[in-house]
Amino acid sequence: MATQIPEYFQAFTDLQTELVNTFGDIAKKSDPNGFGKEFLELQTKLITATIDNITENVKAFRKTLK
Repeated sequence: MATQIPEYFQAFTDLQTELVNTFGDIAKKSDPNGFGKEFLELQTKLITATIDNITENVKAFRKTLK
């Protein structure tokens, strides 16, 4: 059972990477000259915070299951 925990965290890391890349691609297409760099950084922080929050909740949930 303990071997599943790294898989969960790897899945969250993969999801975070995919979201960051997707938003980066969107920003590049909508703002190819990079004028919205601050907006992209804000999006990245939001995505990171959301995924970190989900990860912490999963950790807490799994801890209560033990």
